[in-house]
Amino acid sequence: MKTNQIRLTMKIFNISGQEIRRLANAPFQAGHQTLRWDGRDQFGNAVAAGVYLYQIIASGANGEVKFSATKRMAFVK
Repeated sequence: MKTNQIRLTMKIFNISGQEIRRLANAPFQAGHQTLRWDGRDQFGNAVAAGVYLYQIIASGANGEVKFSATKRMAFVK
């Protein structure tokens, strides 16, 4: 991984805490990034409208966590 890159992991969980989708787990250029969730689970099935959790973890080249957050979101169809 290059020095100006971070490893970004973004996961979507249902309200029970089960991981339903992993949107990213790869190196990204440091700076502003955009990821979009299409409302589908890991198998391509549409999920129900409701409350979901998302977790973002950004790690440096040495694996040290630079940023981590878990937040709620409402998915509306």
